[in-house]
Amino acid sequence: MTDVTLAVSAQGAGDDGSLHYDVLIGDRKVGGAAVYCATKDEVEAFKKKLKKRIKVGEAYTVKIFLEEKYIPNKTDLIEIRDSFLTKYPTCDPSKLLFARTDGGKVVPLTDGSRLEALEIGKS
Repeated sequence: MTDVTLAVSAQGAGDDGSLHYDVLIGDRKVGGAAVYCATKDEVEAFKKKLKKRIKVGEAYTVKIFLEEKYIPNKTDLIEIRDSFLTKYPTCDPSKLLFARTDGGKVVPLTDGSRLEALEIGKS
């Protein structure tokens, strides 16, 4: 079992209502994450346009950016996903988005619902 820690980043909270975390495996920082929590306006938009009910402060998307030097493996990614789902249980696993930087570009890897099938890098 991998020891995943979600540490509040020095960035803390963003102006857009997002929370920023450093993702640590053991003592090693393997990436960062932004958790987007619903504001009052977003709750109304979800209700009207998407016919989905969420509450103010509920996480609706988590973007996880892995370090360029970190080579992800299935077990670590599942543990990272499970750590976020434990902290934000109402967030849909398909809305946990994994990406990494490669030469300054952001490369999407997968979402949290596809990890068991190890569909990393496929859309």
